[in-house]
Amino acid sequence: MDLGNIGLLDDAAAETGTWVKLPGLGDLEVKLRKYDCLLAATARIDFTIENGAILAEGGTTRTKAWDEFGIELLRDVIVLDWRNFVENGEPLECTKENVERVVRQYDIVRVAIEQQSQRRANFHMKENSKPGKH
Repeated sequence: MDLGNIGLLDDAAAETGTWVKLPGLGDLEVKLRKYDCLLAATARIDFTIENGAILAEGGTTRTKAWDEFGIELLRDVIVLDWRNFVENGEPLECTKENVERVVRQYDIVRVAIEQQSQRRANFHMKENSKPGKH
């Protein structure tokens, strides 16, 4: 990471979230933090420190541990709210429990949320690396 961009990790939009549509999923919208927001970056560092031995071993242990961490990150940090989520004809409230259940049960939703969060992070870094943006 370019140290000149370190201040971008805690900008207000990254921490308070932005509403985005989930491509290919009708009218589903999610209010999310960027993948590189300060809370997510801190969580990834903590995970790496705590699971260093597991990560070094590789294999299915690494994949399972990383997948679980990804779900926790979406549940606790990235997803702040959602709109137009309906299950069995009823609106589905955005709670931590529902976020976890939905991203576990519907991989397409999980992937779309992760991609939108990461795209926002990448776009933000590109936009702020233009001349005159520092």
